[in-house]
Amino acid sequence: MVSHCEYSGHLAHPLRRRSIVTGIADMALMLLGVIFAAGSGGAFTPIHTAAAPAVNCVAVTAAFTDFFPVPLVEMVSLAPGGNYDAYTDPASPLRLDFATLRADLDTLATMPDAADATFGKASDVIPRYRRLVELAERNVTSGGNPFDDGSADGQRYFGLDNPSYITDYAAVVSAYGEACG
Repeated sequence: MVSHCEYSGHLAHPLRRRSIVTGIADMALMLLGVIFAAGSGGAFTPIHTAAAPAVNCVAVTAAFTDFFPVPLVEMVSLAPGGNYDAYTDPASPLRLDFATLRADLDTLATMPDAADATFGKASDVIPRYRRLVELAERNVTSGGNPFDDGSADGQRYFGLDNPSYITDYAAVVSAYGEACG
């Protein structure tokens, strides 16, 4: 059931070549999204109140499928000493378009937080994703030299080993599921 949303047709995610690690991470994130959006009973029921603002679900879905999972995994997987040409080449299917990613976050920020904040609030996560985009852009632009993972200022985000990587994703998936489920 779609409420407070406009939806017209399927928005296909652009085809991208993936490494085996990125492919496995993509599948794990998509599976987590299905699990978290489905809820405990196996059936997802969006919760809306009469005062809930209208959400442009077409735009939110486009932003969601553009930011997750491939660009997020690519940004989190950056490491020092890597060859970042694939992330800057306009012809590359792995290109990280940071202006578009920032615009995607602006659109995702229009979603209200999920009623069940078990995994956190999307409104708290989006600023962390903005910091991730800033760090990734700095690293890609510098070619990873020097590489900045945020450790110096205590705000490390990079690494699939960071527990907030999964819970942050789950918070956004929950908000997306309620807003445009």
